[in-house]
Amino acid sequence: MRHWRTRKDHFKGVWENEVVPMLKQNAELQPLTLFEHFADKYPEKFQRSKLRTFQRKVKKWKALNGSGKEVMFLQEKIPGRMGLSGFTKLKKVTITINGEPLKHLLYHFRLIYSGWCHVKVAQLWEPLLSRAQEEHWNPAQYLATLCEQEVNERYSRRIARFTKESHLPVGKSLETFNFNHTPAIRQEKIEALAQNSDWVKRAENLLFFGPSGVGKTHLAAAISHALIEQSIRVRHFTTTALVQKMQQARADLQLESFLSKLDKYAVIVLDDLGYVKKSDAETHVLFELIAHRYETGSIIITSNQPFGEWDKIFADPSMTVAAIDRVVHHSIIIEIQADSHRKRQAISRNMKSHLEPEPIQEDKNKTTGR
Repeated sequence: MRHWRTRKDHFKGVWENEVVPMLKQNAELQPLTLFEHFADKYPEKFQRSKLRTFQRKVKKWKALNGSGKEVMFLQEKIPGRMGLSGFTKLKKVTITINGEPLKHLLYHFRLIYSGWCHVKVAQLWEPLLSRAQEEHWNPAQYLATLCEQEVNERYSRRIARFTKESHLPVGKSLETFNFNHTPAIRQEKIEALAQNSDWVKRAENLLFFGPSGVGKTHLAAAISHALIEQSIRVRHFTTTALVQKMQQARADLQLESFLSKLDKYAVIVLDDLGYVKKSDAETHVLFELIAHRYETGSIIITSNQPFGEWDKIFADPSMTVAAIDRVVHHSIIIEIQADSHRKRQAISRNMKSHLEPEPIQEDKNKTTGR
């Protein structure tokens, strides 16, 4: 076994004098956060090509000098195997609506292993009980129906929560999109992307290219709404707004944490990517997002600039090639060639206004005879 280095230590001096003291002060600092911090101070030492080496170096230091790992012991009870549930009628607690008492039961469910509890006011038990008595249901059928209604209610609440957190444009659905104005788009293909989420499970990307006003954002939002209906979490951003958030996170040494928080969304929508300014600060964080999501989560991109013009977005040619390579590797590309919907609507309004007769105005200076 050899104990000498065979390659030059690019971080010599900075590692011992600055990196290690920061790790000793806060061992939770992430390698990417540290690398971004020192890349601003020592760009000649902390080049992008040395990121992987730096990450391995930090990982080794934490393994040898970091805080001890938590020890987990196996328990006899297997998680998810056993639970307790029941309905309780609260005699001393009264819930009123407009002064009228609400007839309800308290549904209580508890997992034996973790002790996790869920308590909910069950309001549909009485109508179901009357129906069960009339139709002579057995207890199992009654409980199954009550649980089914609980599942349906939870689904509705989940979809409402996912829709709210997605920040998607409202009113954008496939039903409201006029495919007659975009004959180059196959409606069946768009509907398949909306109804079949296998491409999301494979972490593939969906790219919409075309001039302004042809419906790129509408289709991206419509497909996203359909995915939410399948309990898939989506987050919509205008790309410029997201870039500003990431720039702030980078300035606070929290970029890696910010990107990790986006991992809970299976799909990230980058709307109007072509409007990002060509600057090192903006395009750098945008590339970090693309690299972070590569083969781990789907991205839906709308852009009025094809790949051939992405050098107008990314300041560095090598970064442009790397970004395109990661985006295209697992992707579905849809090009839209049509006239702008907004332009067509404006022309239609103008034509309508010209066709309508102008109201006749009475001449105020005209005098009437006696």
